[in-house]
Order: sequence, then C-alpha cells, then structure tokens
Amino acid sequence: MARKLTDTQWKIVHKAAYAYRNSDTSLIAGLQNKQHAKYFCEEFGFDYTANIANDNAYHWVDVDSLGTNENRIYIQNDQMNPQFGKGYFLDENNNITIVKEYNIKRTKIYPYLPYYEIVRKTYGGELIDTQKEYFSDDKTIWKGSNEPWDLCEKLGCIPPRMFSYREGMTQTYTHIPNVLNSFDPEQYLISIGKGM
Repeated sequence: MARKLTDTQWKIVHKAAYAYRNSDTSLIAGLQNKQHAKYFCEEFGFDYTANIANDNAYHWVDVDSLGTNENRIYIQNDQMNPQFGKGYFLDENNNITIVKEYNIKRTKIYPYLPYYEIVRKTYGGELIDTQKEYFSDDKTIWKGSNEPWDLCEKLGCIPPRMFSYREGMTQTYTHIPNVLNSFDPEQYLISIGKGM
C-alpha cells in the first residue's frame, strides 16, 4: 500500500501518478521545482542534496522510496526536449547509483503512438537494460489498487484518464493530471517558514 500524504503535504504536490510494481501500489508526486522537492523529501526522512537538477526543474518523487537506500527522483525536461527526462536512484548519502533515461519515441505504424524508451545505466554509464513504456486510455491496463480514484474523490480532482505499462505488463501506471484546483505551494511554504 502506498504511503498516505497528510492534507498539508498535498499542498505542495502539483500532479500525481501511481505505479504498480512487484504487486505493490506506490505514489509518485509531481513537484514544480527543486525547492518543493527538497521540502517534500525532508517530510519523509530524506535530505535531498544531490546536484541532479537546476532550481526550476520539474521533479517527480517516488514517495515510498524516500528514506531508504534507493531514493527515486525523476527530473522532467521541458516539452521541446526529445528526452522526457531522467530518473536517479540515490542512496542515503545522495550518491547516484542508477540513472534512467526516458527517451520519447513513436511507433513505426499508424497511428504513430508515443512511448518511452527507458535506458537504465549504472552511475558509471554501464548499460543495465532497456525497456519500453506504452501509453493508453484503457483503464483495464491499471493492475494496482483503487487508491488513485480514492485520492481524486478525496481531493475533488479529475480521475485518471491516462495509463501506461511496461512491456509484458510487469509494471503499470496511472496518471492524475492535476491534484488541486487552488494550488499555491509558495504561499504554504512561506506560511510555515520554509519559503523564499
């Protein structure tokens, strides 16, 4: 079962996705910049100090991984970049152990659907493996719990409409476009003395 966020923790989360891997559902929180990500990681016992992104980079943080020896943080590129972004697995000392490159590709036959080619490497650049992640609007792809829909009902946001899966359906994902209608994380961080 995915970690639950408090109402105040949701105040800095911009988007959300859920992953279903190894029979477990986990939350991946979308945060608008590095400051938000640092604060969010601290909430779960991880002092995020790794130099893997600029201050304005959009972050995706695997909540269940925080405070472990495999803290998973993903950096999203701007929309004009042919690479969606990179994922970093960080140990408890912020050392990078694994890097994942998410390259945007398209199928070779009509309707030329986009997918990710995910290249996983060691920090030293040695190839571990390559996977593909495909997108669909078919809800039956999702193999995890009902938590994404429960969350949307609780927060009053649009339920998931986009799903994705890795080859062989070993991992599935559901994507929530926006978690809060009134989203002002800067004001919240200032109110608790953590803002700029």
